[in-house]
Amino acid sequence: MSFPDTSDLQVKEELTERIQNKTASMVLYKYPYKMELVRTADAYKPGMPYTAYLKVANQDDSPVADDLNLVSVKWGFTRDPESYNMTEYTVPDDGIIELIFDTPKVEIPDEEANSVLGIEATYKSLTQWFSTIPRAASPSGNYIQARLRTLNPSVGSNVRIGIVTTEPIQWITYQVPQRVLQAKIDIPKQSLPPDLRKRKVGFCGNAEGHWQRQQ
Repeated sequence: MSFPDTSDLQVKEELTERIQNKTASMVLYKYPYKMELVRTADAYKPGMPYTAYLKVANQDDSPVADDLNLVSVKWGFTRDPESYNMTEYTVPDDGIIELIFDTPKVEIPDEEANSVLGIEATYKSLTQWFSTIPRAASPSGNYIQARLRTLNPSVGSNVRIGIVTTEPIQWITYQVPQRVLQAKIDIPKQSLPPDLRKRKVGFCGNAEGHWQRQQ
């Protein structure tokens, strides 16, 4: 919480009686520390984990060094804060706390059921409410999440992508925009249970832009 303050000053020279005006501004803070929520997506997908990062820092953005006080996080998938869960976290050296929420699956799309993710954090005397995170829209209630697992992929090297779905899948379609390349990849069932909804898929690219699935 900050309070901007502006002061207007007048200085009069005794011999010439010339008057000079000066305006000075400063920001006053109620607390020496602050919290900031960093989202990894603008909306959460029901049935899939949602990750956010809570940054606890001093007002100059330097990490808070505190191994005694905990950060309490209240969260819930409803508009009623009274029914929220609470989880406590220690403050790491870099001041960044990873928050992972297991989102409930929506069987039948409903405008009210699990419509938002609300988060409130408390550190020492500071309690801060963050704007709610909406639920991603899907007429069928099914969702898919794909994340790149390979750091700094390059041509000719393997690329791994982690895929999470709310329903079992048997194939995916990928596209490389720079090469206007699109292909379909079948995911073999092998001996995997039919309800498994997590897959890791590997690709290998070459200079001509042709990508092949790695078994």
